[in-house]
Amino acid sequence: MTTLNQVLKEILLISDSVTVPGFGIFDSSYKPAQIDEKNKTINPPTKLTKFTYAPTCEGTDLVNYLVKNLSLSETDAQKLISDFIAITIEKFKLKANVVIEEVGILYKSESDEVLLKTIPSNILIESYGLSNAPLPKINKNAKKDGKKIASAQKNMGEVNADNKPQSKKKVVKTMLLLLPLVAVITLSILYWSHIKDFSLQLVSKYWNKNLLTDSVKTDLSDTLKTDINTDTNNYTTVSDSDQEILSQAGFSDVQPINLGAQYKKYYLIIGSFENKEYAQKRMKELKSKNINCSFLAESSPYRLVAGEADTAPEIVQQFKNLSQTNNKIDLWLLINK
Repeated sequence: MTTLNQVLKEILLISDSVTVPGFGIFDSSYKPAQIDEKNKTINPPTKLTKFTYAPTCEGTDLVNYLVKNLSLSETDAQKLISDFIAITIEKFKLKANVVIEEVGILYKSESDEVLLKTIPSNILIESYGLSNAPLPKINKNAKKDGKKIASAQKNMGEVNADNKPQSKKKVVKTMLLLLPLVAVITLSILYWSHIKDFSLQLVSKYWNKNLLTDSVKTDLSDTLKTDINTDTNNYTTVSDSDQEILSQAGFSDVQPINLGAQYKKYYLIIGSFENKEYAQKRMKELKSKNINCSFLAESSPYRLVAGEADTAPEIVQQFKNLSQTNNKIDLWLLINK
């Protein structure tokens, strides 16, 4: 029999948020691919999930999903949710935890707060099932092999007397320096939409530290240098003063998302859906409660925007106004990098 624990993972694969009526809200945020220097791996992109305990929260998206995808009646769908809440609360009383498959572990803290401990997993549908990729290793014997090849060619008369062994050593050295670069570019092609920033930063590191020879720089200038400069110029961060203002309002460790220069800097998101029909239903519900919102973009994911601004003080003020007049709604911050 399907349980709500399993369904929550399936929904979070296709949506950034799911509300369990009468219990709380699961929200997920994008985490880009990362290079783990300690373990020598490239970790694929994923989503991190947080949970907000809200026993008075409302919503019909979860019931609609259960009815549509599990062929349940509305009554059975509501019972499945009620059973999940009852079992969870009972486990909390017994000081036991509740495991949400590939999402996290729900538990009650000593201060009586319901919290979610995230489980390391991959619930980003674009990269679901990808494992960590090992960083390429440089063959330490390559230089010796290069010398042997040069010596053999010279003995066979294939190397001109004027072509000194030193030139061969230079070629081998250049090839060794290029091996990590070629490996990174190959991985970038495989995971281009998520780890472009990392591959370009790695190439930029070699470039700026003069680890590439002049001949290699010439070969790469037309293909990589322009991309590096463009990416660096477009990458912006939140200033320390703005970060302090956001932190005071409860927004800390927010991962920026590259929306594009045509968008504003800050957005207050009230819902995010992969399915446009669900997003439109949620918008209709919010407007019936006099909460104005609109689509951030006419493509998936369909994010519902309740406020937008180019400065941190403006967005924080909008957040305070919305929170004062609608204290039961859940808002989170999206930063355009």
